[in-house]
Amino acid sequence: HNVLITNLFRKVNKEHKIRVGLWIADNKERFDYMKQHKTEIEAAMGMALSWERLDNKKSSLICTYIKGLDFKNQENYPELMNKSIDLVVKMRDVLKEYVLAEL
Repeated sequence: HNVLITNLFRKVNKEHKIRVGLWIADNKERFDYMKQHKTEIEAAMGMALSWERLDNKKSSLICTYIKGLDFKNQENYPELMNKSIDLVVKMRDVLKEYVLAEL
């Protein structure tokens, strides 16, 4: 039985957006299984997600982005933080059954 390592994360980048997603370590089979359920997952999330198999790497990524990050203007930081937390919680709730499913 393989050990599945996944990580829900938030990442701030220089493109003025926050990436929120699920990182799947060294398990392309898990990513492929989840992508087979893309329609159901995206419907439950209420949004399209970015599905990045990353064939040249061991890990894979399922994520979305929150736009509006501005390092020079921090007025919307509380709103962005709340959005990112809400997305992490929603992703956890939606993706949990697919992460834990027997393959």
